[in-house]
Amino acid sequence: MNLPTANARLGTLLISLIAILFSPVTAAQLSLQTDSVAPERFIAAHGRKAIVMGYASGGLELWAYPLQIISGYELGFRPAGDTTETAGSALLRRVTYDPEAITRTYIGPDFIVRERLFVPLSEQAILLTYTVESRHSIDIVIHFTPVLDLMWPASLGGQSTQWDPAASAYILSEATRKYSAFIGSSQVISHDEVLNSAQPGTPGKRLAFALRAGGNSNPSVTVVVARNDEGSSSAPARMRDLLGSQAKFEMEARSHYAELLGSTLQIETPDESVNQQLAWAQIALDQAWVCNPVLGCGLVAGYGPSRDARRPQYAWFFAGDALIAIEALVNTGAYDRAREALAFIAKYQDAATGMIWHELSQSADPVDWATRYPYMFVHVDISFQYLTVVERYVSASGDTQFLQQHWPGIEAAYRYCGSLINAEDGLPRIPSTKEGGDEQDKMTDDPGLAASWVEASAAFARSARLDRHPQEAEEATRLSEKARSSAARRYWDEARNSWIDGYNAAGRAVSRQGDDGVALVAAHILDQRRSNALLDQLATSDFETDWGTRGVAANSPEWNPASYSKGSVSPVGTARVASEFWSNHRPFTAFPIWSGLLPWGTLDSMGHMHELLAGDFYHQQVESVPEQTWSSAALLSSAVEGLLGLERDADTNGFKFSPHLPANWGSISVRNIKVPGGNMGMTLTRVRNGLELEIENSGSPVDLLWAPEIPLGAHLSGAELNDKPVHSLKEEHAQDTHATLNFTAPHGKSHCLVRYEGGVLLSVSDAAPLLGEPSQRIKITAVAYKPTSLVVDADVSRDAPNSTIGLRTDQKVLKVRGAKISLISDGVYELLVDPAGNPGPAAGEYRHTEIVVDFAAR
Repeated sequence: MNLPTANARLGTLLISLIAILFSPVTAAQLSLQTDSVAPERFIAAHGRKAIVMGYASGGLELWAYPLQIISGYELGFRPAGDTTETAGSALLRRVTYDPEAITRTYIGPDFIVRERLFVPLSEQAILLTYTVESRHSIDIVIHFTPVLDLMWPASLGGQSTQWDPAASAYILSEATRKYSAFIGSSQVISHDEVLNSAQPGTPGKRLAFALRAGGNSNPSVTVVVARNDEGSSSAPARMRDLLGSQAKFEMEARSHYAELLGSTLQIETPDESVNQQLAWAQIALDQAWVCNPVLGCGLVAGYGPSRDARRPQYAWFFAGDALIAIEALVNTGAYDRAREALAFIAKYQDAATGMIWHELSQSADPVDWATRYPYMFVHVDISFQYLTVVERYVSASGDTQFLQQHWPGIEAAYRYCGSLINAEDGLPRIPSTKEGGDEQDKMTDDPGLAASWVEASAAFARSARLDRHPQEAEEATRLSEKARSSAARRYWDEARNSWIDGYNAAGRAVSRQGDDGVALVAAHILDQRRSNALLDQLATSDFETDWGTRGVAANSPEWNPASYSKGSVSPVGTARVASEFWSNHRPFTAFPIWSGLLPWGTLDSMGHMHELLAGDFYHQQVESVPEQTWSSAALLSSAVEGLLGLERDADTNGFKFSPHLPANWGSISVRNIKVPGGNMGMTLTRVRNGLELEIENSGSPVDLLWAPEIPLGAHLSGAELNDKPVHSLKEEHAQDTHATLNFTAPHGKSHCLVRYEGGVLLSVSDAAPLLGEPSQRIKITAVAYKPTSLVVDADVSRDAPNSTIGLRTDQKVLKVRGAKISLISDGVYELLVDPAGNPGPAAGEYRHTEIVVDFAAR
């Protein structure tokens, strides 16, 4: 190795180690372990070009994109020299998830085997290492089915398998000789013969080979699975190169993840489980970045088993899923990756119509896929979403060059959206040959699509102004305002004081009580009265479970808690609802909804989140994919946009920081906020009768609007910036109170203090639900505060004997109605609500209650 190269690698490693030391979540804290290793515990070890994943029950599948190389990869163990084999699934006791690899631990009667599943970041190869701890040698028998076939729906014919003694591996090939792969090890002691026999009972396609380790043998052995296509090096040489580079590959992977977390937004709270899941959400986004040899690099929708076909769910490129992920990348300052992901989407835009595509198989020839298969250009809603996300990226990053380079495509997407607009009301309609966001219940239009057009046209107007297209900006602004006005009329039922979920093919209004109505609030379509009415309904136990928001209310005639779309719980929907409660100043409802998503990260594939959970009991929905990219992205975006209230406007060099610090948190820190010329970090700390903000800015000065939540009803008594008085305002809302300050954060360190008196803070338990249990946690639906009283509306489960609300205040409590109060410590109380206090519904259901706390006059 030459000196410059060595120095460069040493520098990269040093940066990574520094990043680990100063990260709120260390490498050890990122390591997740479980001894709940039922046959359905999903695992996946990711690379850019390959993956190994699956369940113990069905064996693993190994891919080097776009090919499935192996399926049904399983282990057996036997003492050396024995013929009796014990299935590995029977001895599996623990699974350890690290960002760069998965380790499964098997415990036999007198031996331990640790299986490390590792995929190099940028190789079409997988390395599976077995380390044995035993006083005698153990034979590890590898069982598998060779596949070597393209991802569905493409397929190859005439695959063949043969043993190559020089490579000590099975060589997999196909008739065109375009693709080839191998599986083997330099330490194979025996292997099955590949037979072409008509004899009854001859083994079929399933093969096995054995390795020996432990005792007097090598302590560890490695299986290599790799693509080795025509024209590549020979299989023996490829095997040697991969094994010889294994340590380097491992170091590169560890350094990559350390650098990832050290360079993007870091959020540190007093709750380590929150820090851990937010860090893993960023890792999940990174692990969705796939490089396909034909299509290029982009974000896939997630990972799951192939089930009955060669389609790993959802390891295709989905533009809609990617746009949700891109929003999270923008929110965390990963602007380079966001730009790459947007460029990939733009690359396959329909040149004829401007429509943005829906899904793209990794085995697709792009032209053939678009013309012969009915999957690519289906969902009209994605084109609207594209316009909004492009504008958000440019506004946050300041990358106006992206607008210039992609303006023709952006304009074409806008014109496509415009072609769907009804001339009378200015709202989009879904053509009979296309679909909207709901694939299960076909609508002609719905509030989500209407809200998307309101936002997309306004976003396009802002983009047009930035790229100096004033006439198009004016047109888009007019269309956005017209749509906003029309949507408020079309999607609200005054008689029911509720929203309309859409219109069916017959033109009839559909009111099934779905959560998509929240889009009307997010797009500022409804006035305050209607927004409050909608949020009041979403806050109830009809929608809210302990693990998130149901897609359809439990009191709807259409509710089906086990279905895909009519009552299951989605992280995307839940995060969106939580964000809107924060945005509409209802933090005591918002935080329990958002925090209900945190246990998802340890439910199945540790660190990752499922696509859906059931709507009645805490468990996975039957169709759900165990690693869904947009689920992790939504958790992360909601934390940044709602919990932190952090937003950047590159055009004005300004930031808004409007944090909602939960009552039982004493502080929260945000680091690596991208500013011109460097990074900015902020630490918010709760002090007696006040909040402190410490700022460290390594870049140029920035304008900061700091608007922290203070106790509801508190009196703002002043503010200081660097020990000098500064102007501040109190912003009062029905269910929360904020202090607002505008100032310039200079280069270097700054200190800001807000002082207040009185007011109240509330909290509810965030204990994780247990598998198979119904929702039981109390739901705060609304809060009202007056100087001498606090009124809390809540839904309480009859199955939960200890429904409690935490109350923090320095005001003297005189009397409580609807609950019993206990003093925990100075200024900290617990309100115990008796679920049997009033006649209520059957077990497993909720009743509504009102709690009134009277205070002495100040």
